[in-house]
Amino acid sequence: MDRLTFNIPDVWVQEVEGFEDERGTFSPIINNKINFNIKETYVSHTNEGYLRGLHFQIPPYAQNKIVCCVDGIIDDIIVDLRKSSPTYGEIMSFFMDGSDPYIAHIPAGCAHGYYAYRDSIVVYFMDEEFHPELYGGIKWDSCLLTLPTGVKTSIKDNKLPRFCDFETPFI
Repeated sequence: MDRLTFNIPDVWVQEVEGFEDERGTFSPIINNKINFNIKETYVSHTNEGYLRGLHFQIPPYAQNKIVCCVDGIIDDIIVDLRKSSPTYGEIMSFFMDGSDPYIAHIPAGCAHGYYAYRDSIVVYFMDEEFHPELYGGIKWDSCLLTLPTGVKTSIKDNKLPRFCDFETPFI
């Protein structure tokens, strides 16, 4: 399947194509058709009603990510934090459903998060290792997001700076 591209540069989504028979399905999430150097892989289990994010890692180890919802339904959220980007400050979101999986590429310099409409499992592929001292984020409700009433977040995510108070390290 062709990649779907969006207004924010370097963001794309692609269907996960697999094989189905009487046993079920078998799907490669990343194969040699996708030019992506994986350094770390994470699995995130998120309870219904929770929002994770909006997170990023700052230079010199900013991370490109590929994410895939393998179970549940999420609203995947991306904010462009690259000062030189024509879409700096813009936000976009799209649904991902584990029963019809897609992968999404989130470029370095963009904040990322998601809201779980059901208990969900999301797999992350990173092209840089995690450096806790370079972790960053912006508070989700400082962006123009429309999410259900009663969004739950972690204490850590509630302490993130608002977008208007954030000075981007991304050129």
